[in-house]
Amino acid sequence: MPSPFRAQANARAVEEERIRFVLCDGLAGVKSKEVDTVVIAGLGGENIADILRRSPWACESPRTLILQPMSRTEILCRSFFELGLTLQNECLVEDAGRIYPIFLLSGGTMEPWKSGEYYTGPFALLHGSPLLSRFLAEQQRRLSSAVRGLEISGRDEERRMTLSAALSDIETEMAHYSA
Repeated sequence: MPSPFRAQANARAVEEERIRFVLCDGLAGVKSKEVDTVVIAGLGGENIADILRRSPWACESPRTLILQPMSRTEILCRSFFELGLTLQNECLVEDAGRIYPIFLLSGGTMEPWKSGEYYTGPFALLHGSPLLSRFLAEQQRRLSSAVRGLEISGRDEERRMTLSAALSDIETEMAHYSA
């Protein structure tokens, strides 16, 4: 299990003393009344969604969530709806040559997203991030490869169609963004 020492050192470096550090499985060691902001970063989207499902109090208003998935963003984004979360903002960040989304959420409901937005987020185009074109191209490559693999295998036609719809949305966004 990772150590909280790096986080503690970072907090001390900026002279932040209001943070209490808890080393536990997900949010199991945290009481709902103790926090107003939950940050989960550096895990896959599946793991983040699972942590939130096991601690539904974390998704209740007026609490704020800051989530940064390292992979499987689409799974995390789909969970927002079942968990009763509303996306307030998002941004893209780069670390070691990889681009990651960061989502700011609170309790509430949202309108459904287009298929491609589960992979890219719906706000990315609005903010004009300098990382956006690379991020969209990366998602396009990932989805194109997955669709080709499913076409070749002849299996899971439903998944291929879902991924194809997402790919089409992303290609449309790329065309708008580059226009």
